[in-house]
Amino acid sequence: MSVPFSSFAGSNVLVVRNNRMEYDILLVKKPAGDAIALLMKCTHQDNALTATENGLLCPVHGSTFDLLGNVTKEPALNPLKKFKTEITNQAITIYLKS
Repeated sequence: MSVPFSSFAGSNVLVVRNNRMEYDILLVKKPAGDAIALLMKCTHQDNALTATENGLLCPVHGSTFDLLGNVTKEPALNPLKKFKTEITNQAITIYLKS
């Protein structure tokens, strides 16, 4: 799936929805010119996460994750699933089968 840079509207994070996915994806545009795509599914008990400018929060049990997908507060122990991304022609391509 391809997401144009213009979709970010002045932010470095964007929640992306895809009808084929049960959970949303957080797309983070990094200052170095690359991007990271994180599945917004808590690794503790598979709850949907809430995105902020600084990371992700599980509203059910309180786990938090940074914008790289790393756990910053338990009870989750494992990092978030990441999808491969590629920068192409003013857009970020997310490869959903990674």
